[in-house]
Amino acid sequence: MGPHISRYTMALFPRRFLGSYLFLTLYVAVTILALTKLTLAKPLPVEQIASTTRLSVIIRKPAVLVAVTSATLANGVMVLMMVSTPLAMSFCGHSYADATSVVGWHFIGMLAPSLLTGWLIRRFGPLKVMLVGTALLYSCTAISLSGSAVAYFWAAMFLLGVGWNLVYIGGASLLVNSCLPEEMAVSQGLNDMSIAAVQVITSVCAGAIVTSGGWNSLGYLSLACITIIVSVLLWLMRTSRPRPADAGRTAGSETPYCRPAEALTTTGEE
Repeated sequence: MGPHISRYTMALFPRRFLGSYLFLTLYVAVTILALTKLTLAKPLPVEQIASTTRLSVIIRKPAVLVAVTSATLANGVMVLMMVSTPLAMSFCGHSYADATSVVGWHFIGMLAPSLLTGWLIRRFGPLKVMLVGTALLYSCTAISLSGSAVAYFWAAMFLLGVGWNLVYIGGASLLVNSCLPEEMAVSQGLNDMSIAAVQVITSVCAGAIVTSGGWNSLGYLSLACITIIVSVLLWLMRTSRPRPADAGRTAGSETPYCRPAEALTTTGEE
């Protein structure tokens, strides 16, 4: 809805896009008003337990590091390409209407798969779903580097949205399954802070990169980030593979992703 509102309000006033920003301000105000009426459940007593040293324990869990790294880089790639797409399309001579349509389909790719992502994660596990997401992100960059017609932008942005959805939600699932209840607040805060920081940096730098280095430079940078995601996912799959001695474990025993925090602490930390 956002891209189309921008399209039809950009010329409401003599100064271009003033109407779009005014509608955006109104939208944010309504959202804030709605949030003030939202009632959230209080955290359980075990979730309120926290210590100043808990973060040092949490970040030593391989699955937590992989989940945070993957979600952060996936968001960085998504913001980097999404923010710069309207500029790149403008440089290629495409209309603003085409740009809003492309971004709109990108949003559909981001959100629509959520109806199935949870089921896919339960069926195949978060790591496999995240790897499929990286394959779609690779496809997105390959298409974006192949041409500058509207169809190329449309396909690339749609795949970017779907790939981001699988990696991001898969990473969130991996993070949840890697932490004890009392660790969730700190681990979620670390994840959100990392994502927000990267989103700010990439949104600020996207325009400068595409204007100075061109659209292809974004594709190459995105390829590097996606490769890092794939590398850490494959590393976690290898390190969490059950050993022969663990083959006889019964249901309910310790999983490769969720290990008691006490098992990661050292004598010096107690």
